[in-house]
Amino acid sequence: DIDFMVADAVIDQVYSSNTGVVPFVFRHQLTQVNFFVNTDNTDANTTIKIKTVKVLQIKTSGKLTSTYSSGTTTEWGTLGGKTDFIIYNVAAGAALSTAAQQIGETADSYYCGTEVNAYRYLMIPQEIGDDVKVEIVYDVITDGVTTTNTFTGDAAKKLNTAGSITAWGKNQKINYTITVGLKPIEFTATVETGWTPESSGGLTF
Repeated sequence: DIDFMVADAVIDQVYSSNTGVVPFVFRHQLTQVNFFVNTDNTDANTTIKIKTVKVLQIKTSGKLTSTYSSGTTTEWGTLGGKTDFIIYNVAAGAALSTAAQQIGETADSYYCGTEVNAYRYLMIPQEIGDDVKVEIVYDVITDGVTTTNTFTGDAAKKLNTAGSITAWGKNQKINYTITVGLKPIEFTATVETGWTPESSGGLTF
């Protein structure tokens, strides 16, 4: 697996401290971010296919500094500019089910993992501001008719509203699930079984 770890400093060791074996503890310095997609659609005549998932305004570079005076303290700083980060992009789309499935780009440099369909993104720890949103493109196919939809996250779809996660931290694993659903317009009808009170009128010739 691809990873970036830094070992804690072990201070003032001598042979008798650990019988000649110096213990090193390595800690993850990046955030593992995973993305899953599903649908709440249960209409047998409709299929939803996810085509593109993009996270907007993510920082993908930074400088890690370390202090080894008494143990190890690391801190990220000098973060680079923000960019739109493509998580998934398949022209034909992939049909969604109610079961969440993990998505990702296997050719991406942020990918790691050996399991089948395990797409883990190792991201720079950072604050998740209001400008970090999710953009998705998906097809809705009903009775053979396809409608392509593009959704750019509004205020309700900002990434920091998902579980109130306002920052990505070092050595932290975060899972996001994106649910694409239908909001059908439905009609109901009722029949009144009784008549309104009758009115009487007369005509005289």
